[in-house]
Amino acid sequence: MLGRIKALMRSMTAEAPENRIARAAAELDIALDRPCPVAEAEARLEADIRELTRAANIPALAKLHDDTFASKVTLTGGRHGYAVIENGIWTTIDAAETPPQVAELMLPLFETAWNAAGRSPFASAVYAVQMFIVGYGFRGTGWASDVSNKGWEKLLSCSERSLDIMLEAADDADSCPYWHRAMLFMGLSNGTPSQHLHTLFENARSFDRYDINVHTARAYQLLPRWHGTYEQLEVFARQGYATTCDRMGAEMYARIYQSLKSMESLPETACDWHLLQDGFEDWLARHETQSIVNAYASAAMAFGDGDAARNIVRSRLSSLYPEAWDSPEQIASALEASLR
Repeated sequence: MLGRIKALMRSMTAEAPENRIARAAAELDIALDRPCPVAEAEARLEADIRELTRAANIPALAKLHDDTFASKVTLTGGRHGYAVIENGIWTTIDAAETPPQVAELMLPLFETAWNAAGRSPFASAVYAVQMFIVGYGFRGTGWASDVSNKGWEKLLSCSERSLDIMLEAADDADSCPYWHRAMLFMGLSNGTPSQHLHTLFENARSFDRYDINVHTARAYQLLPRWHGTYEQLEVFARQGYATTCDRMGAEMYARIYQSLKSMESLPETACDWHLLQDGFEDWLARHETQSIVNAYASAAMAFGDGDAARNIVRSRLSSLYPEAWDSPEQIASALEASLR
């Protein structure tokens, strides 16, 4: 009890981490409050995609996706252009914080556009994703025990309808990568059996074995919260590394684990810090951006590698992006350690 009281008193009298960050950053000549150009550019692109999606302009979306997928254009931060387009489609309803009762009224517009596009695989995927997101909006993000009966009913009906829409186009979907990717992304929540989820992954990956989003979507499905295990996740991450190392080195390994950082404490998983470190180095070799440097330094701190964190901060960090770190305290500790 006495120890807890002393610790609480120390926390109440300690200097705020934000003040420590400002002072240490000034000494290290690290810029604060500088917008991340990569994130800003991607946000603008996604906003434009959401505008097209709200208008249910499926022909324009299909052409953009086809062109960027065929060219495999990669943006500054290392994301494929088509992945940013897909994220814009996926977040159209959520980004506007549209209540599900209102979002549901948008579905007839998508149905009309779906029919006008001949119920093509791409149009089916766009419509099904919006149907799915509406259903999930009724369910909400709370604990299962807190979801109302109506919420479950809406999620079930929308999930079943979205799957029906997708399956209607299945016979013509061999040449439509987005259809296969949408099937994978929705698979965990629409009742797809766990043994079939890997098949959906393989089908989606067959269009591009270097596809980062497909790998990270499958990795999410292997978390213990979805009845996977950290050991299964590690095996999968190493397989991703092995099948992409000819072009990406260990970058895919780092991308997979970095995508889970907001949901899991990576040191508590089966993640290999040394291989993760190699992955960050390969990632930076292909895409040298400060957002990745920030994430790399945060990972080093999380795994307790103070020497690596100090080296990254001293030699590579020039702009601070707090969203890439675990907490203000972690940032303050990393910067202060780099001054010693």
